[in-house]
Amino acid sequence: MFFHDVFSSSRVAFSGVLDLNMASTEILTSNRDGLIHKYSRILNNLTTKLASDRSALKLGNLLNFVLNPKEHPIYGNSYQNGMGFDEGVGVGGYDSLALAGEHSFLAKGDSNTDDDGTDTTDPFASLKEQRRLMLGNITDRMAKIKCNAYPSQFSIRMTPNEGDDKHGSKAEISKITKMLNLRRSQKLAWLWDSIVRHIMSTEWACQRGCSEHGHFEYYIYGREILTGFVFCDELAGLCSLNDTTATIYLNPNKLDDDYTFEDLVDIAVHEVTHLHEPNHTDAFSTTEIALRKSLRRKYTGNSFKKLCMAAVAC
Repeated sequence: MFFHDVFSSSRVAFSGVLDLNMASTEILTSNRDGLIHKYSRILNNLTTKLASDRSALKLGNLLNFVLNPKEHPIYGNSYQNGMGFDEGVGVGGYDSLALAGEHSFLAKGDSNTDDDGTDTTDPFASLKEQRRLMLGNITDRMAKIKCNAYPSQFSIRMTPNEGDDKHGSKAEISKITKMLNLRRSQKLAWLWDSIVRHIMSTEWACQRGCSEHGHFEYYIYGREILTGFVFCDELAGLCSLNDTTATIYLNPNKLDDDYTFEDLVDIAVHEVTHLHEPNHTDAFSTTEIALRKSLRRKYTGNSFKKLCMAAVAC
């Protein structure tokens, strides 16, 4: 009778037929070319929710986890015996591995199933099954990584590129997990972690409320400083904030084959500056210059490089 279009940031399209359970005069406009506002709003919310749920199930979003996590504050180390999830927080893993990210794909409540076990009420049942199998594939691969060879709480984050499909995501996940098994990747992780943490001990960081809580454990603006790798074609580095942590990421795929220690420092300084100035404004440039000056004053000569490289030699 008519089409009902809803704007969404997702590129996912849905098609279906509305089966009215009320008289058309009660639910349709006078021209019978749409739903009255009361029901149109409900339909908008429904389709927006469907688009959001579908986007959260993208396979590329699976690769978001922590290597060598700290003991979980509630479950201790017992959760490492299997894979478990809290809503929005990874609390499970193999060999000190914790997955994170959206987990709304986990079944909740009752559902109707056919004789073969297929969920007849869930529009994303097949996609959830793909994701479940993919999750198993990822954890199998991760189980082969010596997670304790990485710094504590070292985050791995993949931001899917525009146009990625499930096959592209699988290929990218395979490539990244293989890379994480390499000794040179582990050394790079330790070097990156050491660079960031020594930067956080500068006067610049102290003036902005950065404090050390135990050996090499820093907090700024109430957030714990963590490090990690990010994989995205557009990023050389990333500063990511949430309520409890501030993670400084490096993209190892954006480094030149002949990259130097100084190249890593440049990326680290830039991303740490974002802890104080989120946008690339004139104030950001001034703040970044102040951080570089503070770094030179604290570590004279070749001392900064020696300190950071010592983490790789351990």
